[in-house]
Formats: sequence, structure tokens, C-alpha cells
Amino acid sequence: MTMASPQPSEVGTDIGLLIGSPDSFYKESQGSPESADILTLNLTINNSPEQSQCSQAASQARALTPREPTCSTNLASPSQNDTQRSVHKRRSKRLGKNTLPLDLNGTFNSDSGAKRKRPVRACRTAPKTPKLPKSNKLHTRCTSKYDSDINTRNLVAIIQDLKVAVDNTTAKVDALQSTVSAINTTNLDLVKQLSAKTATCNELEKECKSLRETLNWHKMNKSQNEPVKPHPKNASKTLVIGSSIVRDLDQDKLNDVEVISIGGADIDMVHKRLTNLDTKYQKAILQVGSKDCAKSSDKASIKAKYQLAIKGAKNIATTVAVSSICPRTDKELAQNTADALNAGLQILCEEEKIEFINNDTNGFKLQSGEINEGYLWSDGLHLSKPGSNKLARNMGLGCKTRDVTKNNRARQQQRNLQRSSQDTAQHKPTSNDIHVPYLQQQQPPGRDQRAQPPSHDISRNISPACFKCGERSHLANSCWHTNSIRCHSCSNFGHKKARCPFTQNLNHPNFVNGQFGQRWPQ
Repeated sequence: MTMASPQPSEVGTDIGLLIGSPDSFYKESQGSPESADILTLNLTINNSPEQSQCSQAASQARALTPREPTCSTNLASPSQNDTQRSVHKRRSKRLGKNTLPLDLNGTFNSDSGAKRKRPVRACRTAPKTPKLPKSNKLHTRCTSKYDSDINTRNLVAIIQDLKVAVDNTTAKVDALQSTVSAINTTNLDLVKQLSAKTATCNELEKECKSLRETLNWHKMNKSQNEPVKPHPKNASKTLVIGSSIVRDLDQDKLNDVEVISIGGADIDMVHKRLTNLDTKYQKAILQVGSKDCAKSSDKASIKAKYQLAIKGAKNIATTVAVSSICPRTDKELAQNTADALNAGLQILCEEEKIEFINNDTNGFKLQSGEINEGYLWSDGLHLSKPGSNKLARNMGLGCKTRDVTKNNRARQQQRNLQRSSQDTAQHKPTSNDIHVPYLQQQQPPGRDQRAQPPSHDISRNISPACFKCGERSHLANSCWHTNSIRCHSCSNFGHKKARCPFTQNLNHPNFVNGQFGQRWPQ
């Protein structure tokens, strides 16, 4: 059956319906690749020039239409069923069968006698498509393979950000590489220095080894050549060592006590004396520090010196005790330093775990805090007899008698012996004796040649004076001076400057002529 050729107006209408809105036609056909063949089917009606244009449009539409896989995995919508009917009709035309003409709406008539073919079954191996609700079946659309909503600007921005991140990472990697190279260089330098130090240490060890061998060899030879000294046995005596504060203690009146008095001694002198002692004692008592307080007010340095003296005493004694510095009235500044030092010594004794004898709370100071001047000598520094006895009791010394001080009252026999020994003593000339003729020094002056003291001399007393220092408080056998001292005023022996009689009467004729003895007669 041949179809009548439509009029040009009809052909234009059909072409406009098909070509004018390819997007709408594509949407209606649900993107099926067979929809593009419909254009070719309708354009076979007439061989007019419009037909060639329509064929070109159909070919363009076919090229623009993406090809979907032939496997029918999607559910067919009503529009897809219509498209399939058109395809079947076109195929029937190819086979020589009649096809239905298109109406004005672009759909096939249902009055044709074309045989309806069996619908294509879905592939059994294809995954099943989930069923959509009935309300949404008419509005479902097949999404295209190409997404038309891709924003190229966003892609460019993302690429630029990635490039910046890559550049930053590269810079960081370069910085890390430079740091690692610097660390490697430093490690190499350190390894070189360490190797040099190791070599130096090895040389020093070799040198120390050789010196140690040499020292051991000398020690062995010395021990073989010199006799071994016997180690002194521990004695049961108590050692009392100090300055002139303990000068009046008589060790003969004490039980197992040895008294060592060093006149004008400071802590360093006592420490030196302790290191030179070879005898072992049961107990050592230190009574020193008055001179250090007078010389310096630095309590820390004095305390450090006292600590060294304590260590020296521990080397020769089993137990050590420290007697506090006795108060004095001659120098207020020295007394203030002594008070502060006594507090520090008490703390030091607690640290060293030794005994501390506090004389201030045991009679040398009253309850009001004032100094008990009855325990001091007239000079305000040394102790009187009651003060020396009180000090011995505070130290816990074993006393044989009530009075443990030395006897300073000389008898007439001792006084005569001192005078005779002084008259027979010869004095060798020195550089200070320029004004005294040498012959007069070789021969002691007679009694009539000696200068007589003035009648108003307050120092003249019935008690004899020590021929070593001129003091009347003691005799020569108990004086802490080993030899006769020289006067700084008259350069004469036998008295101090404070006891010099010539300073009281400088116009004495014998003093002007240089005719005087070593001291005033008593």
C-alpha cells in the first residue's frame, strides 16, 4: 500500500514538529536511540528540497543523541512503549508491510493493521531495577551520561588550590632537606671533636697510670727505708685548747686534763696546733674566737674557720665539744659579733652532732642579759679566778680542789730567786739598743745606777711583778709569754708599754742619760 504524498504545508508542519523542538522530542522519547530514526521515516514522504534539510537535521540529531546500551534494564514508561510501536512499524515497512501515517501530533494511528510484536524481554543477567511508586512513574526521567550542571569555574579554582598546596609542600620538603643537611654537617663536626677528645682522654689516662705507678714505687721505697711509727693509743685524757682565756687553768689540779693555752691565738692558730698533735684524746674542748671577733665582723668566715677546727679536733679525739666565746667589756663591737657567732656555733654543733657549752646561760651573763663583770679581769677580756673556776665547771672537768686556777701569789723565796736570775741574765745587743752602750749591756748595772720610779707611781705595789711582761697578776712560771717582751716606748725588756714607768716621768735624769736597767726594781 502506497502512501499519498502530503502537501507542502503538511510536510512543513511535520518537519516543524519534529525538528523545531528536538529537545522536547528527545524528552518525550526518553532519550531512546531509536527516536532519531523516526525523522528518517517521516522524511520518506516527499523528495522535496525540504526533505534534504530534514535528513540533515535528522543526522545531526542522531549524532547528538547518546547511544544507550541495548540491554533493557530500565522499566519502560508509556512514552517508551509508543516509541517501540513506531520502531516496530518502521521495521514492518522495511519488510514490505504497510505503515501507519503520522498524524498532526507526530504519533502513529492505532487503526493500522500492523502486527504488534512481542515486547523485548529484559536481560536475565542484568540487575533488577527497583520499582518506583505509582505516583512517581510518570515523572521519572532517564538521566544522561553527561552532566550538564558541571561548573568549569569551580574546577579551575580547585585545580589552582591544588597547585598552591603542591607548591607549599614542595617548599616544606626543600626546607626539611636543608635542615637535614645542616644537621648532618653538625653531626660530622661533633664526631670529629668527640674523636679528638677521646684521643686526649686516652693520653691522659696513660699519663695518670704512669704517674700512679711512679707514686706507688716511691711509697714502697719510703716505707722500706723509714721505720714505721707506732700508732698512738687512745688516751683517757681530756684536751682543753684555746687562747689566753684558759691560761689560768692549772692542769695539775684537774683529773686527766691537758690544758694548751696559746696567747693571742685565733682559730687558725688553734687549728694548726691540732693538726700537729700526735696524741689521741678521749675528748677535746675548743675555747677560741675572741680575737677573731675583734679582727673581723664577718660571722660567716669565722664560722667556716671554726668548722675546720672542729674537723681537726675530730682527728685526734673521740668526742669534741665547743665552748662558747666568753663575754667581754673592752670592745662593744667585738661583743656583738661574739653574740651572733655563738648562735651560729650552736647551730653548727647541732649539724656536726657535737656538744655545745653555752657559757652565757651558765653564769657569765645575768638574767637581765648584762655581762657578769665579776668573772672578768680588770682589762675586760681575760677571766678572773672565779671566772676560770666557773669555766672549768661548765666544761665538766674533773677538779681535784675547789680552786683549779694557778697560784699567782709568789712567796718571798720565789721573789728573791727572780731578782737573782734577772741580775745574772745577760742581754745581747740588738738593733733597737743603739742608745745603750755595749759595755753597759754586758755588765748589769749596780743598784745605785738603776733608775728609781717616781714616788707617785700608782703601779707600785707590794706584790711582785712578772719579769717577762711586767704584770703583777702572775709570776714568770705561770706567764703565757715564753720570753721577755720588749717595750715599744723605751725599747727595754721586761715590761709592756702600758706598764712602762718612763712614760710617767720623761724628765728623769737617768732616762735622759740612758742609765737604766731592764725594769724597775720591785
